[in-house]
Amino acid sequence: KAFQEPSFPGFLNFIQPLSKVNNIPKSWIAALQSSRGIYLLTCPKTKEQYVGSATGEEGFWGRWQDYVHTGHGGNKGLKSRNPSDYQISILEVAGTSATKEDILKMEGRWQSKLQSQEMGLNRNRAGKE
Repeated sequence: KAFQEPSFPGFLNFIQPLSKVNNIPKSWIAALQSSRGIYLLTCPKTKEQYVGSATGEEGFWGRWQDYVHTGHGGNKGLKSRNPSDYQISILEVAGTSATKEDILKMEGRWQSKLQSQEMGLNRNRAGKE
């Protein structure tokens, strides 16, 4: 029987620890590179959460590589903490016609819903800067 990598679980079922994201199947990486939207990082140590947006050409994958390489992705709230093995999940996928502004508004809506400014690691209100 030929080797077959596991099927992509779908965006809303995707949950991985940051430490394992570089080991996911190549077909999953392709799906994540081609999609943009809103993701959630949760810290197993402090129980805090961070809502972020992937707006660049490399989509979710490219944004998460920033965290893999720096531990904080340039975020003020995450810089204030020791690096952690954040759990990554996707909250919402943007349509292909969505602009960066559309995605930032989506991010702001999720930050409001999850109160990630008041009870999490978000320091800048998305879509309102």
